[in-house]
Amino acid sequence: MLKLIEGARNTGKTYLLQQSHIKTYKFPFPFWYGKLKLSNNDPGTHQFAISKEIMLHHLNRDKHITKKLYIDRGILTVLVWGVMENRVTMDEAAKQLWTFANEGLFDETEIIYIHGTNPRERGAKDVWDDSSKNKEVLLYEELLSELHEALPNLKITRFANEFTMFSSLEFRELLKGSN
Repeated sequence: MLKLIEGARNTGKTYLLQQSHIKTYKFPFPFWYGKLKLSNNDPGTHQFAISKEIMLHHLNRDKHITKKLYIDRGILTVLVWGVMENRVTMDEAAKQLWTFANEGLFDETEIIYIHGTNPRERGAKDVWDDSSKNKEVLLYEELLSELHEALPNLKITRFANEFTMFSSLEFRELLKGSN
């Protein structure tokens, strides 16, 4: 089973996962982006990113993944950033999401969507930190709406990160409850 931890930049996804002490996988996209000399608005960059998602979800659907696997950023992130960086249009992203749904690639998948406003500035972590967080949040919401329309029974949990110790504990309990 895949547990996708999704959400806009600086909502505390990675921090909450670290605090939960649950083994998590995060694809090193910035590393490969640099090594492969990809560029922001190149459709090939989107194809590279979505190929990883297709393979991961195929492995999961076909039961090659036998345990729960927590993923820090997944298919929604690939689609949101594809649109934000003009690699694909929103219509193309929605069609790709529906294709995933129609091919059963969300079988045995759960999405935990983290949202919240971090009271602390984290500083620039990567080349994408100059992008609009408001636009990013709106794109996530639009894709979550599309996904709900495509698969009304897909489990999508929204978690409001208040950036407190209580939020960390609450998130840990949420993950324990989903085990």
